[in-house]
Amino acid sequence: MAPGNCDSRWSFELLPYTWQRRFQRFLLSLLLLVATSLLALDGASAATPPSPVPQSPPAQMLTSPLLLRSPLPQPRIAASVLSIYIQGKLLYRTTKPIGSWLLTSINGSRSSYMLPNQPVDILSGEEIPPGRGVLLTCFLPNTSTTTCSKITNARITQAAMPAAQSTNITLRVLVMVVSLSNSSECKSRGGANVTQVQNAFLGPNGYADFFRNCSYDMMVFDRKNFMVMPTVIPCSTTIIADCNVDAIVNNAAEFQLLAGIEAETYTHSVYILPDGLARTCNWMGLAVIPGTKTWFMPDMFGIFSKGVVMQEILHNFGLYHGWKDGQEYDDYSTAMGRGHSCPSAPELWRLGWATPLAQLNSSSFPMATYKNFTLPATYLGPRGVMIKIQPNWLGELYTKNMYLALRVKMAGDIDLIENFNGKLNIHELNNAIDNGIFTEGDPKVSFIGAYDPGSSVTIFNYKLHLLVGVFDSKTSTIIVTLCRFVTGLNECTADAPPSPPKSSTRLTSPSNPPISMPPSPWTPSLSPPNPPSPMLPSPWGPPFKPKSPTPLPPLTPRRSPLATSPPPRPPQPISPPQPPSPPQRLAPPAPRPPRPPTVGKPCTD
Repeated sequence: MAPGNCDSRWSFELLPYTWQRRFQRFLLSLLLLVATSLLALDGASAATPPSPVPQSPPAQMLTSPLLLRSPLPQPRIAASVLSIYIQGKLLYRTTKPIGSWLLTSINGSRSSYMLPNQPVDILSGEEIPPGRGVLLTCFLPNTSTTTCSKITNARITQAAMPAAQSTNITLRVLVMVVSLSNSSECKSRGGANVTQVQNAFLGPNGYADFFRNCSYDMMVFDRKNFMVMPTVIPCSTTIIADCNVDAIVNNAAEFQLLAGIEAETYTHSVYILPDGLARTCNWMGLAVIPGTKTWFMPDMFGIFSKGVVMQEILHNFGLYHGWKDGQEYDDYSTAMGRGHSCPSAPELWRLGWATPLAQLNSSSFPMATYKNFTLPATYLGPRGVMIKIQPNWLGELYTKNMYLALRVKMAGDIDLIENFNGKLNIHELNNAIDNGIFTEGDPKVSFIGAYDPGSSVTIFNYKLHLLVGVFDSKTSTIIVTLCRFVTGLNECTADAPPSPPKSSTRLTSPSNPPISMPPSPWTPSLSPPNPPSPMLPSPWGPPFKPKSPTPLPPLTPRRSPLATSPPPRPPQPISPPQPPSPPQRLAPPAPRPPRPPTVGKPCTD
């Protein structure tokens, strides 16, 4: 038990009483010393300024005048300063040597920006077709231009609207014959003759008749609401040196406003440029895909060429140029190439102007069976004037569709080049675009060849054997016989008739323009010599009764417009080369089997 005068709080029950007071004083002194030290440290901390190292970036941000332009790297920062986000409708112009791309109706305005290339969607990695709503980043070299030097981050904001209607449509056209007045920049220039332009469209056998005939009355010009207006605008270097068609459009719009012309009442606008710009512009006609505007040179190669006028106006409805041997424009059988005739069979189909007589694929076209067709000329349309072949039996190799059509110099095809007259014309095009309902883009409709009656052609990359029969000039029809195989022609021999006499028509094509078949993959099949027996009335030899054709799907066959006229007797297919077979397979009996046929020739220059 502790003594009565002992305080355990200070002794901790360890120190004797005599040391307790000394220890108490020591603790109090120590407490005062610690408190004084803490107060001194707190004051020193408050008086010491903060370190400038962590605060240096904010200080520079507040005082530096170069916040928006870092000196390094100069080009990148300058480009970012001049980058803008724009949204509008993507259009394609048919300029030469390659087309040009632009974005119109920028952010809801009437302005447009030229693009350096076709935009690629940042999400899908695929090229964006014309007609879509697009948002992208545009880099400008300076603030005064509307031509993007680079584009990035493109994405589709609006799916393409349905293609412009090209059937049962009436065109209300405003034609502006542009001339230039004197200005401080350049001298005046004249333009085309207004009366001659009017007659070219509405005169006898003019463009209005041309469109009506080719479209089978599905696309016509409104003669009452057709206007040719002389349009005088100030001369500028952007027009005569740069061929800026947008400057022409903008200046013409101001002229229309002053003249009281209500341009919105017209469906299409045609601009005929002033004289002397052909070399500067490097084109005879220009159009927008899709759109409502076209531009022409004021001469016989521009506005006074009916093929050029049809080509540019049909661009507005989604058609692209015709091709041949990988060369754009080189199809002379159509206005969409270099011709002065109606569109080709696949182009008629894509416009909705004509329908096929037969649509052949693996379900409607049986293997190793010859099928005969009496095909009318395209000018007799719109129904049943082509054969559309979708060779899906090729599996993964199926990439193109084929069209067969007879062309004759009549109606809209009155100016058809003789190379194609009375012959079976063959075209092919991209199947993905052709089979798609709303698929946009250039299907590259390509001319393959024009075949005379009596031609026999094996098309190995389609696994097809094609026989061209007689052409009836009275009814403008031709006989077409087709067979598809797996490995070779011997699969079709069971249904083939005996060999016909050698055709008197040589399988050639005129020299200008060349329409010869490429050496590959088109290989001419064999056509036999004259048989020892006399010729029979049938153009293909002795009578033969092939198997009945398998019916096509209900919606694909079309009645020919010539159904009321008795068709010519169907031909019998040519017998391709085959190994020796028993005599009883030949009909009628012959003293010996037909000799091996000789090699025919494809179309040559």
